[in-house]
Amino acid sequence: MQSTNKKLIKTIGRFSLASAVNTLFSLVSFQPIYYLFNSTLDELSILLVTHILNVFFSFFLHRSFSFQVRSAVLLRLVKFTAYQTLIFFLAVNLIELLKTILSLPIYLAQPVATLILITMNFFVYKSYVFKN
Repeated sequence: MQSTNKKLIKTIGRFSLASAVNTLFSLVSFQPIYYLFNSTLDELSILLVTHILNVFFSFFLHRSFSFQVRSAVLLRLVKFTAYQTLIFFLAVNLIELLKTILSLPIYLAQPVATLILITMNFFVYKSYVFKN
């Protein structure tokens, strides 16, 4: 039992660190793309482009570092991508709520939504995507 708890704590620690790196990557990738393309692309398109970049970055980071899983890469990538598609739609709606209810500009609503969804990600990754 104690060994299982230590393993879970280490996994949570690695996930937290990887999520911080991934969130930083998300913020760093969104802001320049938004400012470079907001005159030619709508917000949804910009969110989609940055989301796709972040999905691949996040998958390889969490697979190799957080959950240290080496097997069934293609199957896990399909599961991860399917889950991230759901997360994209949740995030878009959450961003719209934050913009509407709290009057946050998109460049603040996007990171707030990202932080809210991180906790849910841990449980889905552990129990579904990267389950041994």
